[in-house]
Amino acid sequence: MNDGDMKERTKRSIELGMEWLLSQEQQISKISDFAAHYKAPYLMAVTGQRERSAHYAELLEKSYLREDGDFRMSAGVKGWQHMPASPGNRYIYGNGWAIAGLQKIGAYGAVAKALPFIQKFQDPKTGGFCSRYDIATQKVDPSRMDTSCTCSALLALLACGRFEEAVKAGDFLVRMIEDQPQRDRYFFTTYEAGKGIFTDVFHNEDATAFNSRKHYCVSTEKDALYEIVWFLGMPMKLLGNLYDLTCDRKYLEAADAYFKFFNKLSEGRWHNNSGTKIMWGAAELYALTGREDYREAAERYLTWLLDSQHEQGVWVHSLWYKSLEEQPFQATLDLVQEYISEFSDVLYSLSRIHN
Repeated sequence: MNDGDMKERTKRSIELGMEWLLSQEQQISKISDFAAHYKAPYLMAVTGQRERSAHYAELLEKSYLREDGDFRMSAGVKGWQHMPASPGNRYIYGNGWAIAGLQKIGAYGAVAKALPFIQKFQDPKTGGFCSRYDIATQKVDPSRMDTSCTCSALLALLACGRFEEAVKAGDFLVRMIEDQPQRDRYFFTTYEAGKGIFTDVFHNEDATAFNSRKHYCVSTEKDALYEIVWFLGMPMKLLGNLYDLTCDRKYLEAADAYFKFFNKLSEGRWHNNSGTKIMWGAAELYALTGREDYREAAERYLTWLLDSQHEQGVWVHSLWYKSLEEQPFQATLDLVQEYISEFSDVLYSLSRIHN
């Protein structure tokens, strides 16, 4: 497939996804879970949907943004009712996406309320962002930082121009790949304050469980079709952004180290629905370096995703579900919002002229 054909197919895929979203608006409006809406502002911004942007800015601010600056379903409930392990292990992951999207569409009042909340999660020593929060006591658990919360917060910090804090977060991501104790076998996602990288994770292989190994570690020794490989792709993307910001090659080198670890995984890595962020990150790195292996990785993932899109414009997340009928509507919604957002960013990255 030549570049022109791929771009046209990608644009059509985006159109199909948007058509599905519009056709489901009535059902979407009935969902009261923050997990169903946190990526919507980012999506509407990158696809130029100005009227829908205004709708989601109002929805998030009026229905989910609490007095403390957190986004929650209610005073004591975060969300992700279909997968509670997600906020349990990555509390502010949705917040970062929401803030970045709201900033992109110009909802500055909501951003001014929401950004200080996630800033409280940044560890002053490591620059990483804490992954756990006690809603009842409204206290951040300072004992653990992870790459997922750090990446999501970094997405928001860059969008909001908080570059000093963003650089510190990036330094944490650099340290996390450099300090891996068994880099040929595992990538551990979590850092324990005062101790180092958290490796006591081999208790449970059920990806839906709170203490699943898969929430804390990507393994080269398991079938990559069922590993959570976006833990590698999102740092690639954000470290690329930091290199673009600072021209400091340590961020580029760290991004490449994440990519190299991804390439140690089994062949199933190329057919993993959590890998869109590999595509996202590789496209950014290609834009910055012109390296063909990055372009090939981005296009290989993109081609597979285009081929696996259902005719109505949706996908099945094969990491969790076997069919569209089995997949909860909320999970389908999240996939469409994420994939279309990242497809739009990838089109931009692959069209840039590298330095």
